[in-house]
Amino acid sequence: MSAKPRTTKAPDAASKRVGALLKKHGLPDGVHGFEIEYGEDSVGNPATWVWLIVDDDLKPSKKKIRRFVDLSTAVTRDLWAAFPDRRPYVHFRAAA
Repeated sequence: MSAKPRTTKAPDAASKRVGALLKKHGLPDGVHGFEIEYGEDSVGNPATWVWLIVDDDLKPSKKKIRRFVDLSTAVTRDLWAAFPDRRPYVHFRAAA
């Protein structure tokens, strides 16, 4: 379980780098964008939160869930590699 971020807005250079990592994977259907936040997690470690903005779907197909899980895993792996000093948290949030 990840902590609720105590955030500061991500610096422009870092935002661009994270955005490039996300775009490398291609956002699947149903993902409309993303938000990036930096802060400290619940134990005080530097962290990066990536919020993937998705359709509000109460009954997603197994295929859709698998695509989202695969994307989350890949993005988490890439964030660890790009920012080894920051704990990555990747979440999905319904579009408002």
